[in-house]
Amino acid sequence: MPMPRRLFIALPLLSGCAVATPFRSVPSAGEDTAIVAVTHAVLKDQPGAFWRFIDQSRRVAAALPDQPGFLGHSLRGSLLGTELWTMTAWSDPAALTLFIDGDEHRAAVRAALPVMARGRFVRFGTQRAWLPPRWSVALAALDGPEARAYTYP
Repeated sequence: MPMPRRLFIALPLLSGCAVATPFRSVPSAGEDTAIVAVTHAVLKDQPGAFWRFIDQSRRVAAALPDQPGFLGHSLRGSLLGTELWTMTAWSDPAALTLFIDGDEHRAAVRAALPVMARGRFVRFGTQRAWLPPRWSVALAALDGPEARAYTYP
């Protein structure tokens, strides 16, 4: 059965659409500043790539509240399932580094790398009162000069 004409015309427009989870945060005390880490993954065109990445993201998200210095997170995905973004907020750079170097995050990255075509990340400081940053701010930071491509071992 051929694709209805309206759907065929609208399909390319969906490639630019994305949805995000609400920013889930934990109560915190301390400094007035925070560090935000944003990642962007473009997945390979292979069966199961989206769900493999999502499974790893869910595992990491479940462990986040127990991480020292964790302030909050959100996950964003394109409607066609080829691009995903993560945003986490931390009390300071040391807390973020501790998380990135931790077993949970390292295992998730190792499991997700085979389905990633490319990726990039950025970190930026903000005021805690401004958490969560809008996704437009996070995406602009990913397009800025501080963003880095993932380097794969």
